[in-house]
Amino acid sequence: MNGAESSSDALIEGARRMLGPYLRLDVAFVSQLGVGLRVLRHVDAANESVISVGDGAPVEDSYCRSVVL
Repeated sequence: MNGAESSSDALIEGARRMLGPYLRLDVAFVSQLGVGLRVLRHVDAANESVISVGDGAPVEDSYCRSVVL
């Protein structure tokens, strides 16, 4: 990981940690959409067994696709 990636990861983590409680979310995550796959990159969940960093699913099965398109 280079300095720019580390800096952007820290910024994303900070925003996620702040917005989750502010918006009263039980689960907050940032995902990356790739070719046909959505992968969770940053996760905050009260029950960590529900989802975790690295989990993935087909893009066509995700709500994220509807938001982006």
